[in-house]
Amino acid sequence: MPFSRWSMTHGVKKAIEFASLLPINHNRNKILARPAGNNIYSPLNYCVGMANFDFNVLSPHEFECLARDILEIREAPLKFRTYAPGRDGGIDISCINSALNIAGQVRLYQRNNFSKLKLSLKKELEKVKQINPDRYILITSVSLSPAQETAIVGILGKYLLSREDIIDRDRLNKFLSDKACLHVLKGYTKLLIPDIHVLEYILSEILNGKVAQNSSGGA
Repeated sequence: MPFSRWSMTHGVKKAIEFASLLPINHNRNKILARPAGNNIYSPLNYCVGMANFDFNVLSPHEFECLARDILEIREAPLKFRTYAPGRDGGIDISCINSALNIAGQVRLYQRNNFSKLKLSLKKELEKVKQINPDRYILITSVSLSPAQETAIVGILGKYLLSREDIIDRDRLNKFLSDKACLHVLKGYTKLLIPDIHVLEYILSEILNGKVAQNSSGGA
């Protein structure tokens, strides 16, 4: 029987679910991690330019949910919601616990397709003006150069309070390389298939936590 992407994804999800059932030692200093000199597995070195996810394996709605989950970590204690697929009126994500009108747009395109992203933003601008948000956040799977980021600032103008609110492919990967975001990946196992090192790291963190806990208990 052919080994399909679905079966791989299903197997990854089940492996993580099984490992998650084990008691975890939350004392990070006692986790028996691999040697610090190993750049792939070391918790200290893992975050340095490691993640390189292909976000196009996700559906547009899955990508919106991933963007929401990352925003809730980055912007804590703010909470965000997504909407059902369909015409969004210029909003894919909105904040639900702020006095400010904070809205977000999520765009899933191929990593180098800036022209499509730029055209989309120009088309959405009138809707953004009608919403008139206090703060507007853009999350995209496109990898942006400084010049392209400047072009987006020129399009969205006053609604972008900071360039930090332009979250492109590279920033997304940076967030997902942080251990504070690792638990998010459990909900998006499709992303793990091309990046087996990330999968191995997550499983080793969970399982080594179990080993460390047992070792501590027997001491």
